[in-house]
Amino acid sequence: MKKPKRRHLPEALIFDIDGTLLDVRNSFYATTIRASEVWWELIEKSLPPFKVDMALIERLKACPGFNDDWELTMAIILLQKWVNVRGGKPLEVIDSLSPIGLSGLEEKLNLSLPQEDKSFIRKICMEMYGGRECEFLYGFKPTFWKGDGLWKRERPLFDLSEVQKIFKIGIYTGRNPRETSLALRILKLNLPEGYVINAGDFLKPDPRGLFKLVNEMKVKHAVFIGDSEDDRLTVLNYRRKFYYPFVEFVSVRDTSTLKTFRLSRL
Repeated sequence: MKKPKRRHLPEALIFDIDGTLLDVRNSFYATTIRASEVWWELIEKSLPPFKVDMALIERLKACPGFNDDWELTMAIILLQKWVNVRGGKPLEVIDSLSPIGLSGLEEKLNLSLPQEDKSFIRKICMEMYGGRECEFLYGFKPTFWKGDGLWKRERPLFDLSEVQKIFKIGIYTGRNPRETSLALRILKLNLPEGYVINAGDFLKPDPRGLFKLVNEMKVKHAVFIGDSEDDRLTVLNYRRKFYYPFVEFVSVRDTSTLKTFRLSRL
């Protein structure tokens, strides 16, 4: 029997944040669930045709183009409107369409939400997630949601204190700059300037964010660890365009490979 090839350790680990370094099921995902309920209560003034659960959110996250959680919420409401009229099961609808982002779903369903509804959904999501930090995160005071922001429910999935002694650590996230600073505070990560790329720089799956990171970090080999299809596509796009420095993708669900990097879940 041939011995398995020894994996060459990278010089840097680059992480997505949501679903990778932070458990956001009780923050961003909970915001999506509650915001969709509020939309039906206040706009449609009726009950939704089905309740949103984690399985539905994760199935959409497995499609490319759903890195923006507020657009994910809009996509779910769109699915609810479709099922309300046409019937069917939401997971089966997604599987039959394989949409690419909100605009792709709108095109395939030949259905869209009015712009004022999209603005309302985005505002409600921001207020629920941000709470008393809404003005800091998004630049406006909440008018609907008066309680604590759901961001307070976020919990680290890994302890990176020992890993930082072995690898350079970078971040490529779809969060805005202030959401990112909030996450780094929760994670107790203090990274050098230039080691963090957020939505203010590039949006995944744009590979330029990775290219900027690996060059800033001055490494020849890096691994990007993420949880979504957009994360995987970011690396695929990078390797098609840049070739070097070498970057490979590892799913956060690949626990055996993560252990080779001394990563284990809390």
